[in-house]
Amino acid sequence: MRLNAAVSEATQMRLRNSGQAWSAWTSYTPSRYWTLPAGDGQKTVAAEFRNSVGSCTASATILLDETPPTCASDAPAGWRREALTVTLTGSDEGSGVARTEYRLDGDAWTSGDSVEVNGEGIHELRYRAVDNAGNLGETESCQVRIDATAPQLNLSGADDTWQNWPAWLLFSASDALSGVESIEYSTDGGDSWTDGNALVVSGEGESEALYRASDHAGNRSAAETALVRIDRRAPTTTANRATVRYRGTVALRYRISDALPGSGQAVARLEIRKGAKIVKRIPLGRVAANKALSYRFKATLKRGSYTWCVQATDLAGNRASRVKAEKLTIK
Repeated sequence: MRLNAAVSEATQMRLRNSGQAWSAWTSYTPSRYWTLPAGDGQKTVAAEFRNSVGSCTASATILLDETPPTCASDAPAGWRREALTVTLTGSDEGSGVARTEYRLDGDAWTSGDSVEVNGEGIHELRYRAVDNAGNLGETESCQVRIDATAPQLNLSGADDTWQNWPAWLLFSASDALSGVESIEYSTDGGDSWTDGNALVVSGEGESEALYRASDHAGNRSAAETALVRIDRRAPTTTANRATVRYRGTVALRYRISDALPGSGQAVARLEIRKGAKIVKRIPLGRVAANKALSYRFKATLKRGSYTWCVQATDLAGNRASRVKAEKLTIK
């Protein structure tokens, strides 16, 4: 029987890799382990079979792939303000990529070439590829950072009270995730902004400064207002003469003048003197400035001549620079 009629009738066989010498003749077996040359790529293996009648040859081409695939992601390196989809790309120069798979925040491995990442915080993404030869690539990893919350603002050096010295405004901010990137302020209602966290306000009157902060994810806080009230001008007081009968009721009329940009109010007290001695001191509390006022009381002091005046301090702390005393006569 001729050998090429059926290889199974061969009695001996030998093998060789392309370009190499034949192996020794051995007894024919339907299958046999054979070592291919090292290195990825196409490998050609030839086999020769023989028996007493003759011989024949056959060959096969095999693609050898021992190199694991690689995998890359397009995850951004910095912080983001919103959810995003990360795309995975596998690469293999041999048998080709069979699949990519990922593991997000410690969950189970999932096959897929994209993964949705959402929720604030730092997410740990692991990913890898498998090729068609079954090689498992190395596990790569990256962090996906999401921060959707704007910084919290803080202010020192300003309140709603009047003061008679320059205001030192200090702006600060905090951000629990990506951190504060910049602080800026505006003194023209937001038409222009200046980078910085400190501002000195010295002009009299009511002044406003806007301030805001941005974090590394691009979140910007809504602008807040710092209100400063400065008044360095002292008020003056005037009084009117008064005459009253003993134990009668008298109205002591006075006026506290406070030039703009005054606070419009002052803390005052009325003093009645006999010579250099204060015989009666009456707290008036907070009263209006630039307005005709009066204080009524029953004249129980001894009959005689007195002087009286009003001492005043405006809400910025400026004490009256000129205090006019007038005569009070009790008959």
